Amino acid sequence: MAIIPGGILSGPNGTVGAVITYNLNGQIVMRGKRRASNKAPSLPQLQSRMQMGILTLFVNKMKGFIKTGFGGLARGTTLNYHNLAIRYNKNHATIGEYPDIAIAYDQIILSKGNLEQAINPAVARVEDGLKFTWDCPSRIESSFRTDQVMMLAYSPEMDKSIFIDAGARRRKEEDFLILPSFMQEKQLEVYIAFVANDRLQAADSMYLGSISPV
Repeated sequence: MAIIPGGILSGPNGTVGAVITYNLNGQIVMRGKRRASNKAPSLPQLQSRMQMGILTLFVNKMKGFIKTGFGGLARGTTLNYHNLAIRYNKNHATIGEYPDIAIAYDQIILSKGNLEQAINPAVARVEDGLKFTWDCPSRIESSFRTDQVMMLAYSPEMDKSIFIDAGARRRKEEDFLILPSFMQEKQLEVYIAFVANDRLQAADSMYLGSISPV
């Protein structure tokens, strides 16, 4: 049975026969019911499922960062930030063949958009955390100088991340990511990006390398 929770103008929400109808991001979407298959999955299907599973576990460790980084692209579509992040990285950031599939940390994109990427970014270990630096040359338009830096460090060993998705302004050319004590002696995969003031635009994230403990 389909219901219309907001009246006739809001559109149906439910099941009629073999069709499911629902509201997704302000759009009415219809799809057929999924039916279970008795067929054994093919090797490409197994490959795809494992890629999706590995990436889902990975991005779930940094949902807030991904939401800021992909949220602008999801607006006005039937996809959400999580879907977009998985879709992009599935095609670019996994290596190996089933069942030996792994994430290529240097290919992972955690933020995507049309803002200018970080210019000459670098990262160094400092007391209690990581110091990020970048350039903001005079050619950068004044409106972009207020973009905020996004910084993330991920520990594969601990399968944990720490991040800031609204840090210093681009014009400041530096910021710090304080690490909890349990991450300070771990190998870290590190990323940087920028997000606009309106949170509707972001820059493609950049991989700054694998940082060893001091």
